[in-house]
Amino acid sequence: ANVAMNARKRHPLADRALVDWDLLVLMEPLTLAGALAGGFANKIAPELVITVLLVVLLYLTSERTVKKGLKLYAKESAAFSAMADARVALDDAERQEETKGLLDDDGGEPKGVDDEKRAALGRILAEERRAFPPDKVAVLAGMFVLTVAMNLAKGGGAFPSPFGIECGTASYWALTAAMFGALVAISLAVRAYLVKRTETKDACGYAYVEGDFHWDSSTTLKYPCVCFFAGVCAGLFGIGGGIVNGPLMLELGVLPPVAGATTACMILLTSTTAATTFLTFGLVQLDYAKRLFWVGVGATAVGQLLMTRLVKKTGRQSYV
Repeated sequence: ANVAMNARKRHPLADRALVDWDLLVLMEPLTLAGALAGGFANKIAPELVITVLLVVLLYLTSERTVKKGLKLYAKESAAFSAMADARVALDDAERQEETKGLLDDDGGEPKGVDDEKRAALGRILAEERRAFPPDKVAVLAGMFVLTVAMNLAKGGGAFPSPFGIECGTASYWALTAAMFGALVAISLAVRAYLVKRTETKDACGYAYVEGDFHWDSSTTLKYPCVCFFAGVCAGLFGIGGGIVNGPLMLELGVLPPVAGATTACMILLTSTTAATTFLTFGLVQLDYAKRLFWVGVGATAVGQLLMTRLVKKTGRQSYV
C-alpha cells in the first residue's frame, strides 16, 4: 500500500520520482543478505535475547529520529521566519532576466555543455522522471525472485525441499553461500554503475538538489555495509529493514519524504524475503498473519493520507 501510494508522488525539489532509486538499488542487495543471515540467527537465538535487543534497537532508532525531526523542525521555523521578514516582490522583467542568466533555452540545462553531454544529461533526466525506472526495477525484481526461489528451494522445518535438499547438508550450505555470493556480486555491480553514473552527471553539469548523494568509491562501499546490519535486524526481529535504514538516510541528509518513500520499497522487499525464511523454518502463524496483513494495509493507507495532508497544510517535512 505504501509503495503504491508513493508511486504517484514527486520529489519536492526536482522533477523526478519521490523514491531515490539509485539509493534503493545500492542498499537493497546487502540488506537482503542481512535479512537472510538474521533469519538464521532468529532460529537459534533465545526469545529473551531477541526481545531485549529489539527494545534496545527501537529505543536507539526512535531517539535518533526524534532528534533529527526536532532539528529539522527548528530549521524550517527559522526559514519560514526569514521568508516572512525578507520577502521582496520582483517584477516580471527582473524575474525573466535572472532566469535567462541561469538557464538556457532548453529549460534548465547548463550552458556550455556540448551536444553529446547534453544528450547524456537528457537521458539521465528522462529516466529520473519515471516513477518506476525499468532497469532498476528489473534488478530489484530479479534479486528478489532469486533470493525467494533459492530460499524455498532449500526447504526447512515447515516443508521439505522440492529438490531433496536437507537442512545442514553440504548442498544446503552451498545453496546458502550461493545466495550470499549472488547478492554481493549484484551489490558490487551496482556500486560500479553508480560511480560511473555520478562521473557522467558531473561531466554533464547535472544540477544536484538538497538531499542528493554524490556517489564515489567510498560512499558506495560504506553505506551498503551499514545496510547489511539493517537487514540482519529485519531477519532477526521480523521487522522491515527500513526501521534502521530510514533513520540512517535522515542522518545522511536525505529529505524526509524521499527517505520515507525509499524506505517503504526497502521494507516491501526485505520483509517479504525475511518472511519466506520464517515460512521455511515453520515460524509463521498463518491465522495471525492473514488478519494482520489487512490491518497493516489499512493502517498504512490511513497513515499515508493523513501525513500527506499534514505536510501539504503546514509545509513542514519534519513531521515525516
